[in-house]
Amino acid sequence: MESIIRILFFVIPVDAKCFHLKFIRTICFFTLSEANYVQKLKETLPTLSSALEELRVRRSDMQREIDLAEQRLLVRREQVQLWLSKAENMITEAENLIADAPREIDNLCLGGCVSKNCMSSYKFGKKVVKMIQDIKDHMCKAAFEKGSLASMAHGGVGKTTLLTQINNKFSTTRNDFDVVIWALVSKDCSVGGIQDEIGRKIGFTNDSWKNKRVDHKALDIYGVLRSKKSVVLLDDLWERVDLKEIGIPKPSKENGSKLVFTTPSLEVCGEMEAVKRIKVECLESEKAWKLFQDKVGHETLNSHPHIPKLAKQLAEKCVGLPLALITIGRAMASKTTPEEWKYAIRKLERFAMPKMEKEHASMKQKRTTFFVKTGAQLFEEPDVKAWEGTKRMSVMKNQIEVLRETPKCPNLHTLFLSDNKLQGIRHSFFQFMPHITVLNLSKNSGLGALPEGVSQLISLECLDLSWTGIAELPLELKSLTKLKMLDLSYMNNLRKIARHLISSFSMLQIFKMRGLICGDHPDEDNVLSEDYGNLIQELKSLQHLNILSIPAIKSMFALENFLSFHLFRCCTQSLQLSDFRMCLLFYVLNIWIA
Repeated sequence: MESIIRILFFVIPVDAKCFHLKFIRTICFFTLSEANYVQKLKETLPTLSSALEELRVRRSDMQREIDLAEQRLLVRREQVQLWLSKAENMITEAENLIADAPREIDNLCLGGCVSKNCMSSYKFGKKVVKMIQDIKDHMCKAAFEKGSLASMAHGGVGKTTLLTQINNKFSTTRNDFDVVIWALVSKDCSVGGIQDEIGRKIGFTNDSWKNKRVDHKALDIYGVLRSKKSVVLLDDLWERVDLKEIGIPKPSKENGSKLVFTTPSLEVCGEMEAVKRIKVECLESEKAWKLFQDKVGHETLNSHPHIPKLAKQLAEKCVGLPLALITIGRAMASKTTPEEWKYAIRKLERFAMPKMEKEHASMKQKRTTFFVKTGAQLFEEPDVKAWEGTKRMSVMKNQIEVLRETPKCPNLHTLFLSDNKLQGIRHSFFQFMPHITVLNLSKNSGLGALPEGVSQLISLECLDLSWTGIAELPLELKSLTKLKMLDLSYMNNLRKIARHLISSFSMLQIFKMRGLICGDHPDEDNVLSEDYGNLIQELKSLQHLNILSIPAIKSMFALENFLSFHLFRCCTQSLQLSDFRMCLLFYVLNIWIA
């Protein structure tokens, strides 16, 4: 049948106005199979769109699994990377075809049977059909590539790497255990999240099971594991977990089961009654440098005489952390100019290093204590004796309204009180916290006044007051000379910031006042005015600013004053202009470009 020649022709009256003259000359000769490419174009294009979306989802899923694996210091196989590269190319090609589709659809007439440009429509339709098939074939390969993630080679040394090696050993060699379960716990993981990870490994995969109550899921997990000799591997444990609450039978000589976990905290080892402890150190400088060289590649390192020295500086900034060395090393593998390396060093120093150095320091501490009660439905502050020895404390996302006690916390460095219902804090609450460096009071809209005790926190470096109801920042805060980050975003009740306060924070690197609704508050001792002239003047004295967000500028005078300072152009993260005419906006653009 396909060999039969179909002749499509039509006769149009001379006075017909519904067709262009070119249509009259169009007579298309196709075999049946060739004509299908044109006739079914309106059907195949939606099919291509659906296939493209499925490929995007599959690509994202695979990339997510690879990212999780690489967080455990694993390296992706070449075949996995090849699948991703081909998927990217297919997505681009399919997107181009879909973008060209409207033009080809416009060429169709007579219900899609004929085209104004027969050859163009035929070639286009053929490409669409081929692309659909190529995507389907590539999707079939995804299952194989996805399974290969379990046998990826490790890179570097770390706690998770050791756990990975244990898991791989059990997976590839014969042993006496009935089931081996790996679960990534992480810092903010809930009991239900851990149960879902374990459930997937023992057959509880449907959505109805995931929606069960925690205690019911615990019974199901226990019912499976109690009669089996199991090994449970928990990665990245930040606080004690109750095995009974999860449904994991307690390991004993009688049941022969084992529990292996990684944690950054020595206290967690004690709380979990660990029988044997292995301390994992960061890489020594020589090994760290070798790992970094391997990830960057010799071709890049030798692309310019100055790059080896800069690369060594960048590697040293990673303080021996394998994950940082691997991630940054890969990112720099394509950077072949000294300027790019210098820029990376500056960026790392400004943004990443404070956090990395704190994490590195915490790993080297012999006693690192965490007190975490996030989302625990607390209606009052925890017993102060329970957290007097704590270094890092979080009671975020609770229902606490008042802090009445005066805790003695000489070792406390970090305190997160955000997202509660705080209305008052005792003035002496901060009296015995001499070393606190991070204080987060954000998202407490009922908190109308800043406690006087905050001015005593002379070690404070980061203060987050965003989304609070605080109305005034007093001059007494000038004592916070080490402050590096101050967030006043969305403080809609803020009416006064004392003169010379902001300029006194000479070490300030991050200053945010985004979303502030400020009217004109006439007061000689207040930097909050409609044109923010006094505020801008004080900000000009801060030479270490990296990130700056200020409220909406409403006058040309204020805008010119702001843009006249070069540092603001470099560090401004967000700038909102309000009530400007369009012609003035063009003028603003010219100023920025200049």
